[in-house]
Amino acid sequence: MFYKFIVMILMTASFVSAQNLGIEKYGKEFTFLPDNLDGISRLSAAWTRSQHPGNVPDVDSTVSKANWQSGDFGLSDVRILFSPMSSQGRWVLAGQWLTYEGYSQLKKNDFLAVYQNPDHTLKLSVVNTKPKLYNPLSNQFTQWDARNHHLNWSMKKSVGDVDIDTYLDGRYGRFKPDRGDSLLAGSTQYAEMVGGLVLFKDWWSLNLEGEWYESWPGDEHFRFSQINLVPTFYHPLGEAGFTLSSNNESVFGYDGWIAVSRWGARVKIALEARFYPAVLITQYGAGTEADFITARFAVDQSFGRHIRLQASHHWSYRRTETYALQYNTTTDRVEAVTDEPALLMQGEGSLEIGGETFLADLSWNYRDFNGLEYLWYHPGRVNILPGIQAGTTLFRNLDLTFRIEGLWQVHDDPGELYFIPELPGYVPGDQYTGYTVSDWTLNGKVSARVKTLTLSAGLENVLQKEVYTARNLMPNDRMFILDIEWLWYR
Repeated sequence: MFYKFIVMILMTASFVSAQNLGIEKYGKEFTFLPDNLDGISRLSAAWTRSQHPGNVPDVDSTVSKANWQSGDFGLSDVRILFSPMSSQGRWVLAGQWLTYEGYSQLKKNDFLAVYQNPDHTLKLSVVNTKPKLYNPLSNQFTQWDARNHHLNWSMKKSVGDVDIDTYLDGRYGRFKPDRGDSLLAGSTQYAEMVGGLVLFKDWWSLNLEGEWYESWPGDEHFRFSQINLVPTFYHPLGEAGFTLSSNNESVFGYDGWIAVSRWGARVKIALEARFYPAVLITQYGAGTEADFITARFAVDQSFGRHIRLQASHHWSYRRTETYALQYNTTTDRVEAVTDEPALLMQGEGSLEIGGETFLADLSWNYRDFNGLEYLWYHPGRVNILPGIQAGTTLFRNLDLTFRIEGLWQVHDDPGELYFIPELPGYVPGDQYTGYTVSDWTLNGKVSARVKTLTLSAGLENVLQKEVYTARNLMPNDRMFILDIEWLWYR
């Protein structure tokens, strides 16, 4: 039995679980707007925000951690974390240095400083990202230089039987392309400040928050400020709340929601407002807010100790016309077009069976819509990932874990899509029909851990040599990954 296990480990040593390395990586995680579809940022949140959580092991000692990842296409990802000993609070200093020389190159420097105590949290991060995106249609690279400064402060207090939570979140960012098209008209800067005061009690909460946003896309200028009053009422069966708002575009606005929770399931119906990117507002006269009616269903249930099911589904209906972008193949330009109000359906879920020594899991996500709304368009429709993971302990201190997972994807036909590096993002062509194709591949990973040292190795895209995602974008290829992580205490 032991011999068969070692043979299996050696057979899977060239596999690796799916990574999020090059920005040409295809899947759900490839999105150039924030995952929650809010905000006005043009770049992915993963590029412009610090990826260090700031949490460290809860020990009264100096804690340090180092991680190095290397692979094909000149990949090198180094992360360090240092937290000196403190009896009253904890400081965390972290950094990341990432270079990736694949088809779409990426360089990222990330610095984070955090102070935490039971009442206060203060975070300061500076992230500098240089994606270099290749467009073989025009045989050129477009390089973005993006720098983002982020300051976050929060405090929690209790006064009598009322809990008080205050927060302040500020950002300043700049984006500089070395070339641009009519949508960008040069470099962009933005500044944003969000703050709030939240009062909590047993059956209600009251949130007073303000937001100020200012953007300079090219030679244009855009400003937005808003104040929100958000009362929420709680019941054992769920909650209800509404948002009263006033901003420099509209004197009075409102949104609201009601949610019901029971037996591990939750249903929510809401009116919501999201912001268009500033480039559409200034260049094409789009409205500041996009209004939606949404409905969400979610379930999270455990059946005994070894089975857990999570699933969610989301409907979102655009209440007015859809604002979309498309590539005009005749003029070789990106154009803004309007369409009928769009209905978006998206969902995700996972099923886990087993425990630490053996785990079988199935995860999925999907999206479908009847319009090409700029706020959410992505060519991916369905991603299904079945996986098997097993582990054992040898010689008392050697923990071995291996994982094999499949990846089946359904997405829009790459022949009808264009990747616009100046945005950056996917744009359908003017001959878009909605025709879909599918890809199937295999990923795997093997890891060995001795105390605080972990070594991992594997391969991505075992069955596919090249996976194309758009007509004019270089393909995602096989990649070998080696990962080393070391955590130690003083």
